[in-house]
Parts: sequence; C-alpha cells; structure tokens
Amino acid sequence: MTNLVMLDLARNRLSGPIPMTMGPFISLQDLSLSDNQLTGPIPSEIADLPSLHSIHLSGNKLTGQIPPELGNMTKLLTLGLARNKLTGPIPPTIGSLSSLVFLTVAENQLNGKFPHEIVEQLPRLRVILLHKNFLEGQFPGHWSSAEGIQYLTLHENRFQGLLPTSLQNMTRLRYLTLHGNYFSGVVPGLNLPEHAKATLYRNRFSCELPANIGLDGVRATVVMGNMVGIGDKIAANWVFPEELQDFLYVSSTIWWGNVVVLAGLPVALLVVGVIYRQSRHATAGSTQVLAPEIHASSMHSLRLSLWIAALCTLLLPAYLHGARYYQCGQPLAWSTAAYLDDSPATELFVSLVWSLATVHFSASVAVLPKPCEGLRGPPNRSWHLGRKLAWLLWIVPVTILSLPSILYVVAQALPKNNTLVSDSVLKIAHFTAPGLVVTLDMVLAARLSKWYAGLSGISADRLLMVLRSCSDWLLPLLAAVTLQENCLAGWKAWWEACDPDSEMNAAFNWALSDGLKILNTTTDMCSADPRNLWEGRCSRSVIEALSPLILQKLLFRIAVQPLVLILVWQASKLEDDWPLDEGGRQLRLLGRKTTGSLASMQQHAYFTTLLEIAIIWGPLVPLVSLGVAAAFLSSVMLLEMGLGFGIRLPTDAANREAGLSRSFLQLAVATSCFLQCWHAFGITMAGRTMLLLSTAVTGAVITLGLPPVLLPASRPPRRGPDADEQEMTEMEGASAEFPPLRISLPGVS
Repeated sequence: MTNLVMLDLARNRLSGPIPMTMGPFISLQDLSLSDNQLTGPIPSEIADLPSLHSIHLSGNKLTGQIPPELGNMTKLLTLGLARNKLTGPIPPTIGSLSSLVFLTVAENQLNGKFPHEIVEQLPRLRVILLHKNFLEGQFPGHWSSAEGIQYLTLHENRFQGLLPTSLQNMTRLRYLTLHGNYFSGVVPGLNLPEHAKATLYRNRFSCELPANIGLDGVRATVVMGNMVGIGDKIAANWVFPEELQDFLYVSSTIWWGNVVVLAGLPVALLVVGVIYRQSRHATAGSTQVLAPEIHASSMHSLRLSLWIAALCTLLLPAYLHGARYYQCGQPLAWSTAAYLDDSPATELFVSLVWSLATVHFSASVAVLPKPCEGLRGPPNRSWHLGRKLAWLLWIVPVTILSLPSILYVVAQALPKNNTLVSDSVLKIAHFTAPGLVVTLDMVLAARLSKWYAGLSGISADRLLMVLRSCSDWLLPLLAAVTLQENCLAGWKAWWEACDPDSEMNAAFNWALSDGLKILNTTTDMCSADPRNLWEGRCSRSVIEALSPLILQKLLFRIAVQPLVLILVWQASKLEDDWPLDEGGRQLRLLGRKTTGSLASMQQHAYFTTLLEIAIIWGPLVPLVSLGVAAAFLSSVMLLEMGLGFGIRLPTDAANREAGLSRSFLQLAVATSCFLQCWHAFGITMAGRTMLLLSTAVTGAVITLGLPPVLLPASRPPRRGPDADEQEMTEMEGASAEFPPLRISLPGVS
C-alpha cells in the first residue's frame, strides 16, 4: 500500500470515523471519501501524508474543528470539506498552503472571521466556496490572487461592512454570491467577464447602483432585501428585469410618497387649526344637546394621545441620530426605528423611553373610565359557540374591506411580471390604498358593523374596532411578514423562476465544471428560512413598509375627511325633531344620515382605534403619535362644528351600545410590547433586557390592574333626571387643559 497514489471511496455507504493512522499511504496523492456517512472529527494525522494533492471529504457527517495541522501540507491543491457539520473557526494555517487552488468549506457550521492569510498568501487560489456557514466580520480586503479568482461564494453567512475593493480586480470571476449577508454601503463597479452571474440581494446595500458591473451579458439580483435607489429609475443594465418594479426600491414613486407624508403633517396641523377656528365661530351661542359621556371620552382620549405624542416625540431625534443601517434609504424611514443601528448609547436611550412609555400606557389604560353598567346593559354571555362562529365569519368582510391596504404592502414585495397580480393593479393599489381605505371606512364600515351586530348579537363598536384594526395595520403587517424578502419571502410563490415548468426555473442552477452545486433554484432561491422572522432585518422591513401606509391614512383622516364631511353637511338638511332617546336630531342627504359619525358608537370606536394605533406604532414611528393627536383634535372640532349645524346628539341614556374599550387597548399595549421586544432582540439592541422587565410590569398591570393606592379618586355616578345637566354644568365650570365646547342645555320636555 506504500505505492498507492489514489484512494477513491466516494459515494458509498461508509460509516464511522476516519482512521487515525495513515502510515501505509505515504505515496497517496488523492484521497476521496466524499458522499458517505462518515462521522467524528477529521484526524490531524492526515497532515502526515506528505504527497497529498487533494482531500475530498465533502458530503459526510464529520464534526469538530478543521485541524490546524492541515496547513503543513504544502503540496495540497484541493481541500474539499463542504456539507459536513464542522464547527469553530477556519484555521489561519490554511494560508500556508501555498499551492492551494480549490478551497470549499461550504454548508458547515463554521464561525468566526475569515482568515486574511488565506487571501493574502495564496496566489494560486481560484475557487473559494464559503457559503452557508456562520462566518462573520468584514471580509479581507487585500487579495494576492484577485485576478485569478473564478468562483467566490459567500452567501448565507454573517459578513458585514463594505465590499473589498479587490473585487474590482476579479476580471475572471464567473460566479459571485453575496446574498444573505450584511454587506453595506454602495455596490462597487465590478469588472466581471461576459455572461458572469452574481447574487447581491438581502444585504444592506443602498444608494445608486453602478451603470454596469462588467461586460455584456452580466446578470445579478440586487434589489430584493436591499434599499437601493436615490429617487430615480434604476438605469443599471445588469439587474434582473423582474426586480425593476417601482415599489421594490427607492424609486421616484417611493421618494415622493415619503416627501408628501413628511410635508403633509404640518399641512394637516394647519388644517386642524383652520377647522378649530371655524368651529369656534360656528358654535357661538348654540344650544344643542351633547351627551356628556362622549365629551368626557373625547377629552380623556385627547389628553392620553398628547401624552403618548410627548413621549414618542422624544424618540424622534434619537432615531435621526442613530439611523446608520443604510447609507441611503427612504426619507421617512430615517425618523423611525427601522434604521437604528450601531449606536449603543442611542439604543439604550430608546430602550429606556420604550420601557417608560409601555408602563405609562398600561397605567393610563387601567384608569380609563368604565361605561356605566346601567347605560351599557349587562354583557351578553349566551350562545358562546354561535358568537365564536360569528366572529370567524366576520373575517370575510373585514378582509374584503382591507384589500386596498393589503395590496399596498403586496406591491412592496412582489416582483415585476409576477403570476399573482398584474403590475398595473399594483400601481393603482399603491396610489389609491390610503384614500380608498378611509373612504370605505366612512361609507361602509359603520353600517356594515351595525347590520352584522343585529345578526350576530356582537356589539357593533367591537366589530367596527376589529375591522379598523385589521384594515389599518394588522392584515398589512401579516402580509408584509409573509411576503417580504427579509421575512418569510412568500413572494417567491408567484415568481416565474420558482415555477418548475418555466424556462426561467433553471436560471439559478449554478454549478462548477465538475458538477459541484453552488446554487439551486428550488432549494436556495425559492425557499425561505423561518428563522428570518427573528432577525432584525424582518422587523426593519415591516416598519419601513407600514409606516408610509399608516401615516397616509392618518393624513386623510386629519385633512381630507373633515373637509368632505363639512361639505356633505352643508348639502344636507336637518331632520325634524326626534326624541333624544331615539338617536337625536341628525342631518340627512338623499334620505340617509350624514352625521352618523358623531354618534356614540362610532365616536368611541374611532377613539379606541386611534389610541390603539398610537400605542402600537407611536414608539416605532413617532410621527404616527403626532398624527393621532392631530386626528383627535380634528375629531373634537368636527363634533363641535356638527353642533353648529343644529344637530342634537342623544343623551347618555340612549348610548347603550358603545364606550372606550379597555380590553381592546390592553391588547394594544401587549402588542406594542411584543413588537418592541421583537425588534430590539432581532437587532440585538442595547437595553433590551430593560424591555423585558418593563414588559413584565406591563403584563402585571394589564392582568392585575393598578394597586388601589395608585388609582385616582373616583366620583360617585350621577343619578336622577338631572344627571346629564349636572354633569354638563361641571364640565363647563371646570378649568381644563382644553376649552370645553361652548354649549348649554335647554330644558327638554
């Protein structure tokens, strides 16, 4: 056996460990044990074979670390250790293999930094396969063999930082895979040979793409999972055509949509000021009936929204200062938690504010005034199974009315020429979704909720709150998590390349000349790892996708909705006097009530929904909290202006079906805690342990309530025929932060 030159036992069923003694094979040059079931560590004694040129141990179940002694094999040309269970770092001694041409350690569990000695001291290196490990840190920048590299696979690791400039010298590189890392900065101009292929998606690349990265025929994926673009169309000729969809990158559409939101907030505040001034003139001297419960709820909700806005506004400068995740990006996202990165002091401050805010939210919800049982009536606890079924059926109309919001998020995930929704539909949905959702809410939501409440026995305000929550953020959030590339990547189900019968299906079946696979369309490009959910890039993508949608809806509610209602009221006629306990006196147009939005059920459902949005999204997107506060101001002023048109709201005795939902808001606080912890632990944010403690405190407050010593002094409920008038008199006489509505109560017979 001393003269044996080649030992090829590949693709058998060999099991057990590799023998520790290799003494008889002193002349062995080629050792091939690939694609067996060998276990145990790689014996360091292999290094005692002085004549070895190639080692092929890929496709086994080998464990342990790569022996540093392998660095003594100066004649070694090929080192194949892929598809095992090797752990630990790659030994720097591999850099001593001066003859090494082929290095593959892909699909293991290797960690640590990639040794710079390998790329600096191996001039003959041509193939480096490192994909699907846990390698991290910045990839070495100086290469002694850059011009000769033909295959470089780094995908599905944890590399970060800028791409090494030496990549520009790799003029013979046929395959370059970088996806699934954290490379940042600008994609450099490369010099790839003709028909070379590359994958750059799902990193941290941003800003403008280079016009070309090599000769004609070069193709690369780069848009999905990055934030490229500077507000113009991508002009690069090397990007896959499917990625050139306007909502996948910072196109002019996305850019101007962000600018409109940022500019629209001060305009919306100005509109609120105009409405306020008009309302003061319109209601001067009016003598209409206002239900004190509605006024008390609106004032309490407004105060709470301003407290939320004050706390969340503290986060705005912190987010702007710590926004370092992308070098460029969406203008709106700079003011959110999406781009917070690599700033421990700022992250610690954000964690502190989040903790204080959630505890404050839970305490504020705990002391919300409860509707009087005599007004709301006893809870209906009968027909449990039927009510559960009714809730399940309610999902159908809720989903239908939420379709514009869902399609808005879908447009930010699907590629061009997908097989689910046409590009024209996606464009229309993205442009019209915010306004369409608000319009559907104004026209259909309340009526549908009342109708379904009559059929199911469920409170109409609860149905309306669920509908609005699903439409405003819940269903879009689930769509984003399901479809976004940085989350579950469900968009791939409608990508032509993932159709087995498509010609494009073979576009990503990449392999070396000897058949060793680098990429596979089905297992690599068309699959998703559920672990992506718990990485920070998923929560970043969700915040980035939903913040424009939520803010645009708020802008419509603040500025557009009040103007539309005022115009409709001016075209309406005041109905004849109705008894107050039958719904008051309303404006009607074409036989339909046009002031129904001022009714107790709709007002309380609207207050609860706005508070929910502020509690959940205010800490992540501070501008949302400001928008919610402005929406409350707009709502209060609309209520006052409605009185100026001569309407009469029912007394509290007629408001049996609505009130601020404490349980609904408690669920919102719990959801806020979850989203904050999800994001904080995903991006390994400083101070995340503090969030766990505040979440525990919040959970205790939600479950057990505040201690009696912290509860505010409660006032005994008013009783008797003059209760409403006595309540109103106290409101008008009290000195509050907000001026009370200037109304008085006439005698009502």
